[in-house]
Parts: sequence; C-alpha cells; structure tokens
Amino acid sequence: ASTPIKPLTAPGKPPSSVATLLSLILTTDSFPLQTSWSLVNTNTRRGLRSLSSVVAERPLGFYVTPNTTYSEYLNLFAGIYEFVIYDTACNGLCCNYGYGSYTLKVNEILLGAGGGFGCYQSTTIHISNESGKTPSQKPSKKPLKKPSKKPSKQTSKEPSQTPRKKPSQKA
Repeated sequence: ASTPIKPLTAPGKPPSSVATLLSLILTTDSFPLQTSWSLVNTNTRRGLRSLSSVVAERPLGFYVTPNTTYSEYLNLFAGIYEFVIYDTACNGLCCNYGYGSYTLKVNEILLGAGGGFGCYQSTTIHISNESGKTPSQKPSKKPLKKPSKKPSKQTSKEPSQTPRKKPSQKA
C-alpha cells in the first residue's frame, strides 16, 4: 500500500509558468531511518548548493516505517535540477536488508530508478522549455495535415546521397 505524504511545493513559482510534475515513488528497506534525499536547483548560485537552491528534501529520520511505499509529488519549473538519494549505511535500499527501491519520473517519463546504489545515487533533471513541460521521447505519429507554404531558408552543408531527376536551381 502506498502512503501519500504532504505534497511538496517549489518556492518562487513564476506567475505565468506551467509546472512539470515530478513524481518519486520510494519503498523503504528494513532500515528507513538511513534513507534521505534532496532536490537542488543547480541554476541557483551557479551550481553552488545553498539553502535557497534546495527545492525539496526529506532528511534522515523522515522515513520511519520499514518496507513501506511512499508517493511524493512536486511541481517544477524550467531549469536544471539534481536529485540525490542517500543511504547512510552505504548499502542502498536493496537487497541486503529488505527490498526497497525508488522510481523518479517527470511527466510519466522515467528518469531514474534503483535500489542497489551504495551510499548515494544522483539523477540530473532538465526541464528546458518555457512551458515547463518535458519534451516527449517519441516523435509524434501523425504528420501535419498541410505542408508548409514556404521552403526553409536553411540549406544543407552536405551533398545529398541520391541524385535528383532535375538539378537544383540557384536563387
């Protein structure tokens, strides 16, 4: 059974931005007091960690129930973040003392997962467009209904691999 906990919110939300949903599903091992994590905005203060750059964290002692699944959700905005999960015994969440694990997703796209990571495991999260949404990893399936009216002005630097029936004309 999953245990939802108090939702986290990122400070400094720009008024016109659309948020991207980060989800963390974490199952503790037999020693949950050894588990903690942090999410840091690496754009803040040129990548130097400061109190203002910590977006969210769960400190040591937050997780107290062994072998329990917790669901965490957080709205993020455009930027570069680093998620780090720690285990103070340096044996990860799996498999010496229970079968803990975690999955980290942005808009349902898997970015990080695991359990057997030693002392810590780090995942960098890029949210790069202005809408705050992460681009999909698959191209769209449907082509445009109408072709564009004007050809692009950009020319290729390499010759084509297959000859054309008519030579191209210079403008």
